[in-house]
Amino acid sequence: MTLRAVRGAFAGRTASVSPAISGNSPGFEVGALRVLVFEDNARDRALIKKFLEAAGVRAANVHHADTIPAALQVLRREPIDLVLADYYLQPHTGLDLMDETRHSEFDVPFIVMSALDDDAIDQKALTHGAYGFLAKSELTVERLERAIRYALAGHRREAALGRGAERDMLTGLVARAPFIDSLAAAIANRTGKGAMVGLTLLKAGALAEINDALGLAAGDEALRLLGQRLRRAKGPLEVAARLGGNLLALMMTDFLIAPHAATRGRDVAAALADPLLLGAVTMPVDLRAGVAAQAVTGADAPMEVAERLLKRAAAALRDAAPADGLRLGFAHIH
Repeated sequence: MTLRAVRGAFAGRTASVSPAISGNSPGFEVGALRVLVFEDNARDRALIKKFLEAAGVRAANVHHADTIPAALQVLRREPIDLVLADYYLQPHTGLDLMDETRHSEFDVPFIVMSALDDDAIDQKALTHGAYGFLAKSELTVERLERAIRYALAGHRREAALGRGAERDMLTGLVARAPFIDSLAAAIANRTGKGAMVGLTLLKAGALAEINDALGLAAGDEALRLLGQRLRRAKGPLEVAARLGGNLLALMMTDFLIAPHAATRGRDVAAALADPLLLGAVTMPVDLRAGVAAQAVTGADAPMEVAERLLKRAAAALRDAAPADGLRLGFAHIH
């Protein structure tokens, strides 16, 4: 991918080293920074790593991936602080990886890089949520250091401001509004790729009985425990949420045909269905689940598809029939 001119622009620049990333970012120590470089060109990867080391990043803390599955594996294994993502890695882009990290609930800032200084790519990256854009042809250690500093500071500031709005305070799951936005974004990202998106709604029918028998604090503890179970049960490409009251949700994208979504929904429901130990009392959950799945064709706007999935999953939840100790309903939208 890299042009000869780009490699020339990199050559020799590591000799001009800026001060290491340091006290300008409160609470941050450059030696502890862990970076994922999402890049499929070996020469660019080596040069970016040299630039990072010149800025003060330890070589052992620079990780590499050249596919989205490999990048997600690194993010699951390592506490990555920042992703430097090449814009175009055939057939995907750094923005595709950004989408997948959000769907997998990895909260990590991105800086997008490109071989060309293209204003359109710059605007697209920033609109998509990147914290910076760097043209490889204009890269210096100073510019990389400054971009990293700004990205970390901006991400820290936004996290402090938005943490309460993004997460349900009781369960720690994603809140309703950002979950619906994530569902629509997943649909948009899969349009035209022959992919499917699924949604499982889960409702604990025994919550009223728990509140009546043990008090509201016990009801809150029941929801917290159910949220904990859902976080453990969700897969790396799934997003778990509390939509309100005793209604939980799971977005599913890692399946091929509609019956797989139904099977996955049943497995997740089973993981939540065991009785809850609340103090010295064991209480049933009385769990119901509704699953909906749809192929993403692009015929409708992503938010319309998201709303349709929510409505169909809610209808499946209402119509859930007992099976294998669970009450499960399924709706396949063609």
